[in-house]
Amino acid sequence: MLLTCSLLAQQRTDEEAVRVVADNILKQPVTQFVGVSNGVVYNSTAEIPKGEDVKFKSPLTEVDLIEAMPADHPNRAELLTILKKQIVGASRWQNGNGMWNQLLDKCDSYDESSVTAMFVYGVAKAINNGWIDSSYRNIARAGWSALKNNEITPDGRFTNVCVGTGISEDLPFYFNRPVGDNEKHGLGLIINTAVEIMKLESEKK
Repeated sequence: MLLTCSLLAQQRTDEEAVRVVADNILKQPVTQFVGVSNGVVYNSTAEIPKGEDVKFKSPLTEVDLIEAMPADHPNRAELLTILKKQIVGASRWQNGNGMWNQLLDKCDSYDESSVTAMFVYGVAKAINNGWIDSSYRNIARAGWSALKNNEITPDGRFTNVCVGTGISEDLPFYFNRPVGDNEKHGLGLIINTAVEIMKLESEKK
């Protein structure tokens, strides 16, 4: 009983996980701006000409193709079928701790946070939109539990995200890719993942 209470005390709520990551993102320096009138990229506010309007250049672009497609698009049904097959296939490689590996089918490669977030996001969003049924819910729950309790630090850093990776036929290349905290392709992703999980848990599906 004491052990159970201790474990529960260590866990954080979904809202707490989102809040600390969001707070951390807001503290990060904005590295690039784009001029509205001229399209020029500026690497700091000091470089922006007086009077020039700018917008942020986002390091992460989210493309939710199926959600954006018209309901009557001729390829929509095919894409939904492919999505379900991908979810079933990926779930077979989910570890007992809820994470996925850097190399999905290599259990001796390290647990990697961004791939785990990608799969959790995809499964949760698919359920939330009614594209797959709720029997897949525990796949997303297990992955999210691992992320929020082990890979989000108390000060909101998202940890163990593989750095940007190219393409290689050499397996050691992937085994030895370094990981970091607050890798840019992970920060936006973990927020989006948390949003979908909170939607999933707030609605009866």
